[in-house]
Amino acid sequence: MGREDYTQAKPLLEDVLKSDPNNEEALVGLATIAINTGEIDRAKELLKGAVTGQSKPSVAVLSMLTNLSLQENDVAAAEGYLKQLAEIDPANDQVVLQLSNLYLASGRQQEAPAVLAGFLEKHPDSLTVHSRLAELNLAQGKVDEALAVLDKAPDTPQTRLMRASVLTQAGKVDEAIPALKALAADANADRKTSTSARIGLANIYIQQNM
Repeated sequence: MGREDYTQAKPLLEDVLKSDPNNEEALVGLATIAINTGEIDRAKELLKGAVTGQSKPSVAVLSMLTNLSLQENDVAAAEGYLKQLAEIDPANDQVVLQLSNLYLASGRQQEAPAVLAGFLEKHPDSLTVHSRLAELNLAQGKVDEALAVLDKAPDTPQTRLMRASVLTQAGKVDEAIPALKALAADANADRKTSTSARIGLANIYIQQNM
């Protein structure tokens, strides 16, 4: 969209705010224009105006504020907005994943798995969060903990593939091989999972013969 298009859009949105200063759609529209024209401070000001005094701030507005804060490496602000998003939509696993990634990026290594584990206590069916928590445990060399997390996850071909991957990385190939063979032959596994199982098996056999 060219600047001439913004020139047409901006006064329309500003007119809306004259009669309705808290109109969220108008504030978000003006904030979007500000972001696209490099006026980041103006965008933040508009978005903050859209959440001020709101008992339940908009998910869209909070998401935009989170992204702007992350772009500016304002960890404290981003964390605050993510926590507000988690309160509004407590079952949203993408929010808790983003929060855990924020903790990792800011050197808060213990808080990242803790926030994921806390989420799973209330939402035990999230395969995505189970997988991420297992990955974090494995990265810290906690193989048994990673396997324990996956054992509590929904039993799907994807979960079994990840468990086999953890076993492989931990050097427990005698346990990984039968699991991968079963997945490769599983009619209920999607093509991607089945293919990954075959490749995993092939890589084990290659390593055993080197």
